[in-house]
Order: sequence, then structure tokens, then C-alpha cells
Amino acid sequence: MTSIQIALVNRIIDPILDKLHSLGLIGSLAYKYSLFEKNIDGLITINGVEYPIEIKGQLQMAMLPNLLEQKKNYPNLILAAQDIPEKVKSTLREQQFNYMDVNGNMFLKLPNTYVFIENKNKKATLPKSTDLAFTKKGLIVVYYLLSTPELVNEPQRSIAQISSTSLDTVNKVLVSLRAQGYIRKRNEKEFRLDQKRNLFLKWIDSYEQRLKPSLFAGRYRFQNIEKESAWNQIDLNEASFWGGEPGADLLTNYLQPAVFQLYSTETKVDLMKNYRFIPDPKGNIYVHIPFAENLVTVERTNPLLVYADMIYSGDPRNLEVAERINDAYIKTILD
Repeated sequence: MTSIQIALVNRIIDPILDKLHSLGLIGSLAYKYSLFEKNIDGLITINGVEYPIEIKGQLQMAMLPNLLEQKKNYPNLILAAQDIPEKVKSTLREQQFNYMDVNGNMFLKLPNTYVFIENKNKKATLPKSTDLAFTKKGLIVVYYLLSTPELVNEPQRSIAQISSTSLDTVNKVLVSLRAQGYIRKRNEKEFRLDQKRNLFLKWIDSYEQRLKPSLFAGRYRFQNIEKESAWNQIDLNEASFWGGEPGADLLTNYLQPAVFQLYSTETKVDLMKNYRFIPDPKGNIYVHIPFAENLVTVERTNPLLVYADMIYSGDPRNLEVAERINDAYIKTILD
């Protein structure tokens, strides 16, 4: 580790160690550079027993599949983070995944040790993002770059036209991505989109928190249970396509949807008339307006959006199916 990396880790670890010391639990901590195991960040001793620890900054829902995969090799793995959103903490507890954050929130279910602390009134004081690539309009440009990486070498005016955004937005996004190392020079004339997987995970978190909520168009339910069971026989027109769980089933044939995500530009009246949906604030059909045209790419859905929906749902069964989508579709797009 460099001195900067150690300082960043200490900023997360120190308040956590203080909390553990106050509980009389902590023994010692060792960092990755002193370990034979290279796929964990360190070891922490609690009640005389040594456990593997993984250290993160701002934890995002999109990180969970990799962490859950890591947990298979280290069943007692402890996650230490700067901040863990409520939804992520809930999912971690469902998965019996040990965690601690700098605000004193803690879930440890270890041999001879059980601690659960929830400081609901304490919020992490993280700086607001000023990243111009992850504004609402910027996210649309980033999506097109991820789905079609060769766009980085197209004129900015062409990117603006394809993404239906302004030339100014495209310029700001490209400048930001270059500054962060997501766009690098291939040679004197060409650029390449780099670290696409990391960029996509960052996109998912920002999309779900900033862009998608602004596109929410209402909740509905099926007319009856028979209609819900036969959801895949609904003949959607060109203005609508499935995301989330139904989209995942279309891509994998491995899931019976319980919550239905529909992307649509159809009006409330059209949805009721065409599909017999009934408006219901507690319904299990969530309708969002798609953020761009021509998002349907495979099986009347969009693997990138379906993967984002499944990851951010926090449902353990959806995380499993998300990995199938990753293997079948996302790797081809991003790798």
C-alpha cells in the first residue's frame, strides 16, 4: 500500500476500531501487504479469533454480487465501510453478512460474538458529488458510451445527436471521464473507454438514485392473478418494454417475477386500456419512462437496465439471477 492508500483506509478503520474497543471486542488489525491472502484487505481479531476484513468507502448496491461471491470463500468475512445505505444494510443482514461502518452501525454474527447496532440518527457526512458525468443528462451520455464504446471516437456532435443531449453536456461528460481515467488515449488519433466495469457500477448507483426516480410514472396491479401469471403473454407495443424481474426472466428463463418493472411512454389511460393494468399505489407493477429512445436490444428488453434493476432491488434471489445476466450478456458488452 502507498501512504495515500493507507491514510484512506485509516480514515475508515480508525473510528470502527474505536467503537470495537469501546465494546471490549477488538484485538488487532493487519493490512493486505502483510498477508499471504491477496484477495482480502486484512485480518481483524475479535474476542481472540482472527477474521478476514474487506474495506470499502461508499458502499453501493452494485458491489454486492462480488462481495457475496467473496463471502463464499470467507464465510465469516467482515465488511468495513465509510457508509452503508439502509437498503444495502438490510440486504447484508438477510445474507448474514457481517458489516461495520464509521457511524457505529454494526452487524456481527460470529462464533461466540453477536452484535447489532443501528444508529438511525447518524448520517455519513460524505461530500456531494460534483461529477458532471453523473448528472441526469450526463448519465444518458455515459449509458450510450457504455453500450457502444466506439462512440468515444465519434465527433461530439454525433454523440449529442445519438444520446439526444446537448453538445455542452457531451463535452462536460467526456472531459470528466478523461480526468478520471475512464477515457484514455489508444494512440495519437484514437481514444478507448477504459475501466468499463467500474464505470458501469458507478453508473448504476447514480442512475438509481438520481435519474430513475425522476422518471417514475406510477404503480399498478394486474386485473387478477390469472393476468399476473400470464404476464409473458402480454403483447407490449413499441412504446413499452420489460425491465427488472420480467426482463430478467426473458433473458434467463430462470425467475418467476413477483415485482414487475415496465419502461413505457404510454399514458395511464393507454396502460389501463391496452394491458388491463389498474392504478394502485401499493401495486407490484412499477412504470418508469425510459430515459432515451431505442433502448430495447435483446428479447424485448435491455440487459444493462435489467442488470441495474436486479442489483439495486437488494433481493438475494435477484442478485443470483443478475450474475447469470452478467455472464450471458454484460461481460460481452463491457469486457
